[in-house]
Amino acid sequence: MEIILSMRSAYLPLFLSGKKTYEFRTKLPAKKDIQWLLIYEMTPIKALKYAFKVDDIISAQQRTNVPDTQEQGNHEFHHGLSRYQYAYKISAIYQLKTPISLNNLKQYYHLTPPRNFVYLDSYPQLKEHLKNCSWIKVK
Repeated sequence: MEIILSMRSAYLPLFLSGKKTYEFRTKLPAKKDIQWLLIYEMTPIKALKYAFKVDDIISAQQRTNVPDTQEQGNHEFHHGLSRYQYAYKISAIYQLKTPISLNNLKQYYHLTPPRNFVYLDSYPQLKEHLKNCSWIKVK
């Protein structure tokens, strides 16, 4: 299962450099078999650009399973100091060779960037398009 998330451009370099290995969120999708997070990069890029492979989803009740390290957000989640309820463990990152701009997402796929998340299955034409795209492993 894949979901699409919006993410601020400032956080992406942290993932790409390995300084951030968990994506923290307040809500969990009803369909819990999430294997991929498709990342819409917000301003100034405004494009669907990355795919994060999810190894595990850790709830606040299991927060000590997130290592207490200096990686961005880990210490706070581990000790219950953050507002986030879920941690998505990211094991690999792929980048679209040709990102899909906001204009194209709206025009061809009727997708506006989600505030929280949306299921890729809700956008079958986009899902089919992404299967045929070239992806580059970046981490």
